Amino acid sequence: MGGRKMDMSSTSLYIIVFTLIFHLVVAKSPDSTLYRPKRSYDVRHRSKENSPDNALKHANDRPGIFATDNSTVILAQIGGTATLPCVVRKFNTGVISWIRKDDHRLLTVGLTTYSSDGRLLVEHVRHLQNWGLLIKHVQPSDAGIYECQISTHPPTSIFVILKVTESPDSTLYRPKRSYDVRHRSKENSPDNALKHANDRPGIFATDNSTVILAQIGGTATLPCVVRKFNTGVISWIRKDDHRLLTVGLTTYSSDGRLLVEHVRHLQNWGLLIKHVQPSDAGIYECQISTHPPTSIFVILKVTEAVAEILGAPDLHIRAGSTLRLVCSLKHSTEPPSYVFWYHERHMINYDAGVLVLDDRSSSVLLLHETDKSHNGNYTCSPSNAVPASINVHVLNATAEEKPAAMQHANTSTSSSTCIVFNFSVPVSLTVLVLQSAWER
Repeated sequence: MGGRKMDMSSTSLYIIVFTLIFHLVVAKSPDSTLYRPKRSYDVRHRSKENSPDNALKHANDRPGIFATDNSTVILAQIGGTATLPCVVRKFNTGVISWIRKDDHRLLTVGLTTYSSDGRLLVEHVRHLQNWGLLIKHVQPSDAGIYECQISTHPPTSIFVILKVTESPDSTLYRPKRSYDVRHRSKENSPDNALKHANDRPGIFATDNSTVILAQIGGTATLPCVVRKFNTGVISWIRKDDHRLLTVGLTTYSSDGRLLVEHVRHLQNWGLLIKHVQPSDAGIYECQISTHPPTSIFVILKVTEAVAEILGAPDLHIRAGSTLRLVCSLKHSTEPPSYVFWYHERHMINYDAGVLVLDDRSSSVLLLHETDKSHNGNYTCSPSNAVPASINVHVLNATAEEKPAAMQHANTSTSSSTCIVFNFSVPVSLTVLVLQSAWER
């Protein structure tokens, strides 16, 4: 009996030990493929894939949204009809548009044909969620890359390539000579887009390549004033990523910071960007849906406003004098809503004996009858700029040496006093000069 009990005890012990070892091994060996962090190679590989050169290849990186393959090639004959497919599987919110990538021309928005070219329309099959672009009477100039874009944030899109073949009667549609092609391609290159955007004089009152400065957190207004505006619709497109922002008075982008500021009697169709971010900097296109489209470009540059206190980082003043600190704003495009002054960590704008004078670009702090309690750090903190600080040192007028950084307002003294504080002069000579001045 004792032997059987010993065998059973040993078997139970083995089972317990084996179970513990099994759990420890499982706990320390998860399926690392499910949660493996990306290596630096993966990051570099992704950045290479997302480069502009690979835009066509990786436009449909969000699986399941489009049923149409990215970079689908469509062949059409001159004079025939081309149908560019765009079948969407998952479509809950947003609007679908077609954009010609070669010249960034907006063609359609939803079921509305935006371009004035009457050959274009959207062929929508609702139960198939197909938003195809139909091009009638195809011309050689129609060949190129077309973008089917959903107005998500950021936008999601695929590209369809249209290739045009010649009709049997090639004399009616003679292809352009190599010189003409090279000449046209040079004129339409991205480098010349800003220069030649406003080749039709008199349409826009706003100059092409107008530069607008806006500070981080502020509001930017990009102007687009039109002189001659009879037909067509005005839209704003961000040139860097070809993102459609507005159509007429409707904000197409899902970014709630954007809207059209329209002044009817001035024919201004300005683009308003609230709470400006550094990523907003770039080139924006104001386009009229003529055929071909007419547009100008507006360049937005984003700055960071900073505060600066004159005399920083250290300022020395005499006890009993007036402390005057001037805080100016640098790189600011709009005045702050307020400017708070701090002594150490205490806000002092409304303290007794403190006077704050503000204007659009500066703020002045005044403290009368200063003493040792006014020593310390002072900070100027505007509502829309990086704050600035200065260290103030209040010195006794008789017991301490006058430093080089003494506030200018307190440096005007008599000649005899200057001699007393010139320690390079011998003491005997100083006494004689003082005695002579006293006798007079």
